[in-house]
Amino acid sequence: MKPILIIEDDPALRRLLVEVTQEAGYETMEAANGDKALRILTEHPFALVITDIFMPDGDGFYVMREMRRLRIVTPVIAMTGGVKGIDTDLLLETATLLGAATVLPKPFLPSELTQAIHALLQKETLRSAS
Repeated sequence: MKPILIIEDDPALRRLLVEVTQEAGYETMEAANGDKALRILTEHPFALVITDIFMPDGDGFYVMREMRRLRIVTPVIAMTGGVKGIDTDLLLETATLLGAATVLPKPFLPSELTQAIHALLQKETLRSAS
């Protein structure tokens, strides 16, 4: 089982993300914000990080910048529903520029998330094998 870290401040959505990833056969850990996530990332290896962009106490942009600074090369799926006054596409584009391998606009279907996870982890497996 490949471990995935889920970073989401909304408890109900975090629970749903954990459920979807576990049903897809992945082991999960979770964090409610970027600060907690970075503590976990420095203590445990992960195959993938799934992060919300807007959160208190360390948003997804902060997590991706700190991962790069700490040389944590785990692929990231960044997601957002946007915020008032800021275009969602611009936020997702910024996440890509900061290193997100995949971006998902909220809301998304559970199948869209599992497809993104499978595609990224398969790509990582192929890259590791070569």
